[in-house]
Amino acid sequence: MLVGPRVLWAFAAGGHAPEVDALADAAAAAARALGLMLREEDERAGKRGRARRSTGWPVGQDEVKSLARFRNSFLLRQDHGKACGPLVDLGLLTVHQGKVYLTDPGQEFAAEPISAIDDSDGVDLFTDGHRRILLDALVAMPGERREIDAFMKAVRRTGGDQDRVDGELASDHPGWSEAQVVSHRAAMLGRLRDLSTIDVEPLPAGKARIVAGPNMERLLELLEEPAVAAASTRGGDK
Repeated sequence: MLVGPRVLWAFAAGGHAPEVDALADAAAAAARALGLMLREEDERAGKRGRARRSTGWPVGQDEVKSLARFRNSFLLRQDHGKACGPLVDLGLLTVHQGKVYLTDPGQEFAAEPISAIDDSDGVDLFTDGHRRILLDALVAMPGERREIDAFMKAVRRTGGDQDRVDGELASDHPGWSEAQVVSHRAAMLGRLRDLSTIDVEPLPAGKARIVAGPNMERLLELLEEPAVAAASTRGGDK
């Protein structure tokens, strides 16, 4: 999601407000070029696992499929004449009369440095500023708020024991298969770990415990506040 606001910021600096498809095409192309460069640097440096800066970028061998996945997963698109996608849902971008603009949080997000891109020795994608903006945006989304709240309650009730967390999630979603529960837990872990709200502590015999991260207190504070309606800039054409 880092690339979309940055590319739109560049459009705005040139005095342009692009249409949805124009922004998505430009951002996806920029992401692929950047991802290929980062992958080459990763390979030269022998970086593996979480140290790889190219992870997540559209660098697949099938360029068309790779770019389509990236657009759908991290940017925005038109659906029956309405703009939708992560950047709109999170309130970083808004669409007015077919043109795309940065919101105030989106402009702040775009202005943050990106260590893994701006610094050849950097690894982190997000700054604390990025994490704060995204965390606030996630909790402002009613569906996300409900699932995050349920997940964090499961973590607290079980002391973070990952197997027991899965059991709690299965109870919360009785119609889900085991695979759906595990996939949901992995998705929650991924996004909340990226935002430094939680971490995972390896245990013997392949077990793991979910533990507090630096931003855990901020997350719990947000969940305790009264739920608010999504910002009016979210949800597509205005």
